[in-house]
Amino acid sequence: MRTEILPAVGNDGAPYRVIRRTASVTVKRSQRALTKNRPAKFYLGNGDRLLRTWDEDTFKTEDGELLVKLLR
Repeated sequence: MRTEILPAVGNDGAPYRVIRRTASVTVKRSQRALTKNRPAKFYLGNGDRLLRTWDEDTFKTEDGELLVKLLR
């Protein structure tokens, strides 16, 4: 599992940390082993799950109260 911490800003103007976790799964085949990456999951710094919105750099919390945009 690979974890990255990304800076973001919320719709309230406060800075936040977004955690991106990507899991790799190794599938053993008869000829060789294949490594596949699962889709990344995003979390707010406090552990709340984030859902992707219309833009690839914008996320919202499950209750929809907070909208965060990644700073790149």
